[in-house]
Amino acid sequence: MRAEGAYSMAEHEAEAAEADGLLALLDYVRAARRFDFSGYKQASLTRRIQKRLEAVGCATFGDYQDYLEVHPDEFESFFDTISDDGDETRRP
Repeated sequence: MRAEGAYSMAEHEAEAAEADGLLALLDYVRAARRFDFSGYKQASLTRRIQKRLEAVGCATFGDYQDYLEVHPDEFESFFDTISDDGDETRRP
């Protein structure tokens, strides 16, 4: 029996893959639109980007990156979602 709060190897690998997908997406946006996310809190940024994934029907950050590549007009909604209540998202 594993201790409460302990992660299985599969759970750890899934979280690592998600983090890698997020970083790849942020790198893509940085390169495509010259936008720097370094001043943003990762948890808030992740939550806001996940809202866009849900809105357009993407399951992963990689899927959303593919979506942005095919639908460049989505960048406007993406940035609107990221900048919504910027005081909470940006680091002090």
